[in-house]
Amino acid sequence: MLENAVDMEKKVRIRYKLDHVTGNFEWLKAPSCCEQLQNLFNDKAAFTSWFVDGDPEKPESLHSIVYLLPLTAEGDIVAPNGVAFSYCPFCGKKVNVRRKAA
Repeated sequence: MLENAVDMEKKVRIRYKLDHVTGNFEWLKAPSCCEQLQNLFNDKAAFTSWFVDGDPEKPESLHSIVYLLPLTAEGDIVAPNGVAFSYCPFCGKKVNVRRKAA
């Protein structure tokens, strides 16, 4: 066994908004920049808020806010409200997704 390995049988329960999880809402514009980002959402590891960011005068600039719930090595949540990201961590392109409102 690895030194400092986490016992995966001890599951940490966190609270999150169920309607932010892919599969519980419909996309207006699904993630498409790369397969890894699509997998991140499909694996329910990235979350999508119904809040929208962008310039209301330019509808094409509007996008949903997306975030992760990263953990420390001890299993604690880094930020209870998540860590928002605007650029794909895999290909570097701007994340331009949009979901239907709740």
